[in-house]
Amino acid sequence: MHRTIWNPQDQGSLGKWGTVTSSIDWCERNYAVTVWIAEFFNSTTNCAFVILALFGIKKNLENRLGWRFVLGHLGLMIIGIGSALFHMTLLYEWQLADELPMIYLTTLMTWVCFDLTPVNSTSKTRIALPVGLLAFNTIFTYAYLVFPNPIFHQVAYGSLTISTTARAAYLLLSQSPFSADENKRHHDTRKVLWQGVGSFLFGFFIWNLDNLLCVTTTKLKEWVGLPLSLLFELHAYWHILTGIGGYNIMAAMCYLTLCLRDDPANYELVFSVGGLVPTVKRTKRGFKALVKKINAPLDTSSAVHSSSKSKDQ
Repeated sequence: MHRTIWNPQDQGSLGKWGTVTSSIDWCERNYAVTVWIAEFFNSTTNCAFVILALFGIKKNLENRLGWRFVLGHLGLMIIGIGSALFHMTLLYEWQLADELPMIYLTTLMTWVCFDLTPVNSTSKTRIALPVGLLAFNTIFTYAYLVFPNPIFHQVAYGSLTISTTARAAYLLLSQSPFSADENKRHHDTRKVLWQGVGSFLFGFFIWNLDNLLCVTTTKLKEWVGLPLSLLFELHAYWHILTGIGGYNIMAAMCYLTLCLRDDPANYELVFSVGGLVPTVKRTKRGFKALVKKINAPLDTSSAVHSSSKSKDQ
């Protein structure tokens, strides 16, 4: 297996989890804080994923927005947990628990962006895209297990992320569901999407700096010592920024695609936690439409039963 060790001082390092078996050993000095966590800050900053994902799941369930969005936030949480365990142990099996869910979540968001069939549609053709993406995930998983080079994963993940974000931008700019007098809705959706993309890109920039300047930042961390050394743990900021970016992009995609697939008046984009965290909320009109949809089969069944009873009489 190809192995990349960014910090030369980590060569042959051992802790409670034994020999490092992951294909990447990042710049943070191994077991510098505790013998139980190989990369302390790289592990603990994944709480950003978990906290935002749990908040998203709660809001999605409260507003009955659909299981695809619950699964999306669940995927975000799994990435955070997998990444924390990977950086904590630097074991290959936990590296896979970090990297593979990244691919799975991105393909799920690809489905969200490209499936614009109406909410109430029962068309069988709508299963073609998720089946195709499931096949892609299966093939990629097998290929990555056979060829475990991180660059292969990074190229696949980057390509999926770019295509999905480009699709979301296209929908917002060319097929916006908002009328001319709903400029605020369009503005808020665009703001949340680009904030997410910007956070992601800035995180990616910092991620590269951490790799390229590892020797320099390691010297700085040794010079200032804990806790100031946290300022130079750049990979840790990548986790925070991508957690925020991923959540924001998902919120924008959720709101945009729901408004394209259903009546936009049924949903609104609101900002919680002091106006910092965007969430999609079902309006009163939206809940009435949902209740009507749920009761429709019952009303039809009752009508059929009444008609049949009348004929018998």
